[in-house]
Amino acid sequence: MARVRVRPARADDLAGAAAVWHASEGHPGSAPPSPSATGWLRHVLATGRLVVAETDTGRVIGFAGARPEGALTALTDLFVHPGHQSSGVGGLLLDAVLPTHGPRATFASADRRALGLYLRRGLLARWPAFYLAAGRDAVRLPDRDLQTREVDMVESQFLVQGPADPGFWAEAGAIALEVRDRRRALGHAMLTWHSPEWLHQPELATILESSAVRGHAADVVIAVIRAMLARGAAGVALQVPGAHPALPILLGAGLRIAGVDILCATADCGVADPERTTVHGEPLPPI
Repeated sequence: MARVRVRPARADDLAGAAAVWHASEGHPGSAPPSPSATGWLRHVLATGRLVVAETDTGRVIGFAGARPEGALTALTDLFVHPGHQSSGVGGLLLDAVLPTHGPRATFASADRRALGLYLRRGLLARWPAFYLAAGRDAVRLPDRDLQTREVDMVESQFLVQGPADPGFWAEAGAIALEVRDRRRALGHAMLTWHSPEWLHQPELATILESSAVRGHAADVVIAVIRAMLARGAAGVALQVPGAHPALPILLGAGLRIAGVDILCATADCGVADPERTTVHGEPLPPI
């Protein structure tokens, strides 16, 4: 392996990091990352820890990010350029951002090399998370006698993130919806109408997170997707844990699995209830 140095990232490293991300996640014919693709990395740089791996010529060949969420350290990103994978770079990056003790978690990819890194460092494979996506014409959801209304994002009751960084998501165009029956609020969802920073399917409206009272998780997700389509969304995408009751309903209603991640977390990590929450993530190439 060529000599590699891992160091804290600077603002002028973000374009190189975005290029690594595109090389790792892209597919033939995918457009190169737009200038807005660095928005999330800039946010991690400002609010957490972002490092890059560079060769002795100064070329960025990998990056990793982590952010504190209370006592938890959440690994947000870990990407290595395909030409340098399986050479130890990923381990160097992970060691630079992820502590060896305390609650830690990440949505690992299904890549066996990445999973091996996390499992060897004490993170347990908790559950699969399925990326679902569909264009509007393919979706046929059952009706629910529920109402949705836009509410203040900061005050919405989310089980996972609260939501994390409402200012960041608000600047990205996210909104919060409350789902109610005739008596009470059943849950909330945070969503965007499009995802310009995503490499694949940026035109899809995305549920970034949903949370529900027990027994109504599927109702909340279905009501929110119906509201998104009623407002003209070109299609929908979301990430659903394997145990979530909405998963079989959505698959039967026209959504398809575009990818799979595995939530990895330490034993002392209080992860959210996978039967009541969904969280955000990026689908893989169009299906």
